[in-house]
Amino acid sequence: MTKRKLDGKRIVLTGTRKLEEMSKIVEKQGGIPLIRSLNVTIFFEDEKIKSQISRVVNEKNDWFIFTTGIGVEKLLETARNMGVEKQFVEKIKQAKVAGRGIKVVQALKKLGVDLTVRDEDGTTDGLIRPLEPQLSPGDRIAIQLYGDSSLNLIQMLKQKDAQILEILPYQQIPPDTSILETISSEIVNRKIDAITFTSGAPVPFLFDYVKKKGLLSQFLDAFSTDIVVAAVGKFTAQCLRNEGVERIIVPQEERMGSMIIELANYFQSNSK
Repeated sequence: MTKRKLDGKRIVLTGTRKLEEMSKIVEKQGGIPLIRSLNVTIFFEDEKIKSQISRVVNEKNDWFIFTTGIGVEKLLETARNMGVEKQFVEKIKQAKVAGRGIKVVQALKKLGVDLTVRDEDGTTDGLIRPLEPQLSPGDRIAIQLYGDSSLNLIQMLKQKDAQILEILPYQQIPPDTSILETISSEIVNRKIDAITFTSGAPVPFLFDYVKKKGLLSQFLDAFSTDIVVAAVGKFTAQCLRNEGVERIIVPQEERMGSMIIELANYFQSNSK
């Protein structure tokens, strides 16, 4: 019988979507899927959002920067409920607009908003590079934030002496501690062969947990030697690199199935 690419490999799936489909792909390649969903709950702060939208509608901004599709949608929904959606969209159209990620592009396209600057590769750094030369000192910039991944972007804006209105439409609630503990133990004790990430959102929470437990060096050592890390796309991979992970498998096509196939090919190419 021909050996399959993931024969006997224990593959952790940290995602929350299409788990049955991904498990079947792993099994078809001979692997053993282990579902460890790192579910990050999104909590909307409605009153805070209303206050920020009121400022946008009543003030002039030179730039709007959007970093997540869900952020754009929530701002529009809130503006609609406030009865100021038309004014909100008009303010965006009157300014220059920068965006990161295909979901942002799609959300803005529905509004008839053209991007002045968009990311090069789906990452925050890929947005910073083309955006920085376009900014002028003192620019008034409204930026929709997305957790810690926006820190480099904020730092660049401050270096440009921009006047910044930070809009954080939602907060993220960490995954269940028991799942973080299980994954950490499996990694430190080399109980698995690979771990996959389909979103960047849970990455900081996992590493914060590991750091608090004093296991970071063991964690990173496992990733550099015995356990392979796979990310669905460049943004998720960037989140992992920000935490010190260096060896990351990323498919050219940013799809979950493609990630598993790329991981299987990696194991086949590096089989002893």
